[in-house]
Amino acid sequence: MRRISEICSICDLVGLLFLSLSLALAAGSSASDVPHPWVCPCDSSVNPSLPPPPDGSVPAIDISFKGEFGYELIAVLPHAYWHFLNGTLRSTKSCGSSLSLLYYFSPAHYTDPHCKRSNNFNYVIKQYGFTEGLHFSDIPEYWHPPPIVQRTRELGRVWLDVPIGSPLVIISNKVEIEWGGPPVNFIDMSTLLTIIHEFLNNGYFVVYNRPGRSIRVDPEQGDMFDFEDHPRLAEEFGTEARFQTMQQIHEAWPNLGFNEVQFRMMARSSCFVSVQGGGSVLSSYWGGKNIIFYRKGWEDKGRAYDRIYHRMSGARIEVARAYEVLVDRVQEMIREERCRAV
Repeated sequence: MRRISEICSICDLVGLLFLSLSLALAAGSSASDVPHPWVCPCDSSVNPSLPPPPDGSVPAIDISFKGEFGYELIAVLPHAYWHFLNGTLRSTKSCGSSLSLLYYFSPAHYTDPHCKRSNNFNYVIKQYGFTEGLHFSDIPEYWHPPPIVQRTRELGRVWLDVPIGSPLVIISNKVEIEWGGPPVNFIDMSTLLTIIHEFLNNGYFVVYNRPGRSIRVDPEQGDMFDFEDHPRLAEEFGTEARFQTMQQIHEAWPNLGFNEVQFRMMARSSCFVSVQGGGSVLSSYWGGKNIIFYRKGWEDKGRAYDRIYHRMSGARIEVARAYEVLVDRVQEMIREERCRAV
């Protein structure tokens, strides 16, 4: 008997064939005629039995995605919400950690905790309305980001020590292998300390968000060094009442999952500093202002910062392509005095 992984590999090949056929048939089609995404039959072992499609000419849509998180936020989540608004969404399924709060509108949302995301599945964004890929497509008609900020605020606040109306900022960093090599898009330790001090010195509450452990990186093709941001920040700001990491906030709310704590905290803020990638997309879903540090990525080619990111929630997007520019943008954000906790 073949192993499940072998069956799923065959299933993915079938999915590629299905995608090619779907794109060929979709040329010139209206929004209601767009083929719905291929869902691998081996996924059905994770989902309970689904009800039959409703009567009518429009089929019920089951949406499942296991590509990169940023692509899910840009293409898949808005496509699913569009189907919800049009009464054609039947179920959604996310990969890895729970995203049920983002898919709050789904009639039936499932999480596959054993799934691993892979950029090998980024081709499926073409099934969600971006028929030419994110780099070239206009915003599709069947695309509508969900208003997650209002929904999340209804769930209640976390980090209650932050008074409503106080200046609050959330800094989302990442340090990871990119394009098979060393990290490219990340806020280094020196710049990170500088901008946190800038915020604290101006009376801000600051949340630092980088899930994961300290790792060894080589950003300039030089000597290896340990990017131990959490120990360094604990040493620098451990006694500062207005500074917390997202992990510390989660520890104070152990009955909630990390993602729910993260989303609730982000819903309290209107100012964000983030880094190219999925974290910068997520930081654009809450309105306000998002300063994105960017060195390399598809976003330039696709003009994503001009075309897409602000459409997530009406957020103002600013891009910093050098550390000194990032510091300048932060100082400008402080001068504007618009960052207020809710």
